[in-house]
Amino acid sequence: MQDSGKNNKEKPGASTDPLSPERFPRITGIQKPFELILNSLDDILKKGSYWEELKEILDSCRTIVEIQLKHAESLPELSVITNEIVRERFDGNTPALRKEDFLVYESEFTPLVKDILLAMGAAEPDTETLGDDLLKRFIGNAGELLDEIIESTNIDDETLLIGLNSAYQVFLVNAAAQIRDDFEQDVWENGFCPICGTGPEMGRISTRDGHYYLSCALCFTEWTYPRIGCPFCGNDNHSELAYFEAEEYKGYRVNICRKCNSYIKATIEDDLNRRHIPVLDALYTLELDSSATSEGFHHGEISFSGIDS
Repeated sequence: MQDSGKNNKEKPGASTDPLSPERFPRITGIQKPFELILNSLDDILKKGSYWEELKEILDSCRTIVEIQLKHAESLPELSVITNEIVRERFDGNTPALRKEDFLVYESEFTPLVKDILLAMGAAEPDTETLGDDLLKRFIGNAGELLDEIIESTNIDDETLLIGLNSAYQVFLVNAAAQIRDDFEQDVWENGFCPICGTGPEMGRISTRDGHYYLSCALCFTEWTYPRIGCPFCGNDNHSELAYFEAEEYKGYRVNICRKCNSYIKATIEDDLNRRHIPVLDALYTLELDSSATSEGFHHGEISFSGIDS
């Protein structure tokens, strides 16, 4: 990361003007994301046109988000990590949260997974099969856990993975919201999320400050990143970086890197005329994914993997 002077929340001599670029958050995020997604889904499902083709997916997404919101609102007040530990990790150029931090929610995890799986149409999972230590097993070796459950139930692997990840996301979003504001002036130069270490789902060019933010679809954190730069390989050679747009997708572009052949979609909020919502914008622009892959690009992948957890 940067030296300690740049990590301070208030830099020496920084402008006190609230509109100064120095005052804008470098690490930010969507507040109350489940509520925002649910409200947006309700609005979208009332409309026709393009969204009709995605109605089945959106209905399923809405069902899951409704359960996530219900459980998020009833979570016990637990602090999974102290700001001192977050600061130590940030200063060591590692994300704030690690999977083992969430074991405090172990008793909440299995019931939440069951609720989501049932809502997705899976036969009621056997409590003994899932086990009270489901979260510990999920954190320890997700692949092994999937194999064990699939072998003893009739739940398919895709449904099971969605159920596990959606339940885990509830705890992650809650913890991210607790700590994010205290570190919004920190500089983060990595392509992976500063809070949970996940790679970015999309990017956005902010209407408010003109900065380019990468957005994490897992904990809904956003962080500034250079406009001329690939978050997946770090390439900043402008001759190898480009973007394309489609007339029918006003407010969206696809950034491509010819060094690692990756792409990432981004929103331009001035043209979009609304707040960027990664989950929905990713769905809405599936045709842009097809265009990128047909040209030989793949959605970039990056995640923090420096510590086994």
